[in-house]
Amino acid sequence: MHDVTCILLSEKFTTDENGNILRDKNGREKFETIKRQVPIISVERVWKNEYYKGNAQGLRPSIRIKISTLNYNDEERLIYMNKEYEIIRPDSDNEDEVILVCQRRSNNVK
Repeated sequence: MHDVTCILLSEKFTTDENGNILRDKNGREKFETIKRQVPIISVERVWKNEYYKGNAQGLRPSIRIKISTLNYNDEERLIYMNKEYEIIRPDSDNEDEVILVCQRRSNNVK
């Protein structure tokens, strides 16, 4: 049985009460990851030509997830079936749905 939802991941800078972005002890900006669960319309494998074109550019597209455009806000990552994916690009068949072409994220990449 396939999961019928995915979790879209976005990042937001951590700020103080004055709106200033907080930094860690090394001077890097702190951020928090926001998780938002959205329903999936369909999941399919990438097309053969899409895989080869992506591979030529150093990408490894593996799945296409179709969701409603109302749920997508330019997120760059998602979790599906307990695996984290990077969104390579959004695609669209119509104005009501968006197809997210995704590649599996490496374990050692944050």
